[in-house]
Amino acid sequence: MLKLGIELDTVTLSTLINGLYIGRKIAKAVRLFDDMVQEGAYNTVINSLCKDKHLTEALKLFSEMKGEMDATRKLFNSITNKGYVPDEFTYNIIINGYCKAKRIDEAMELFHEMTRNRLTPDVVTYSTLISGMSQVGRLAVA
Repeated sequence: MLKLGIELDTVTLSTLINGLYIGRKIAKAVRLFDDMVQEGAYNTVINSLCKDKHLTEALKLFSEMKGEMDATRKLFNSITNKGYVPDEFTYNIIINGYCKAKRIDEAMELFHEMTRNRLTPDVVTYSTLISGMSQVGRLAVA
């Protein structure tokens, strides 16, 4: 349909993406999503990722979509309260979001939470925090 020049609305696109996820054609769903980013498609993809237990990817997409860290943190808290145990990669995604939003104190809070949960920060964690601190003029801390 796309090659025929038929314009898809959000509902149709979301249905196609959801069908690809149900059919376990995740790579095709992501490609379609990347090619045809529309606001309503985000919800379908995030919902499908959560249902398939791809929670780290869902958080990453959610943080990119919203650019709003309060909503991302709320989603993170919601899925951890349901038993999802985040790994270093998941924490790095959210720390990166806070740093991009220049909310360094919250990034550091999450960093400390990460270490309290006995996860080891890696080079990505540290370089993200250093970059974030330098962006807000906290070079002495970095």
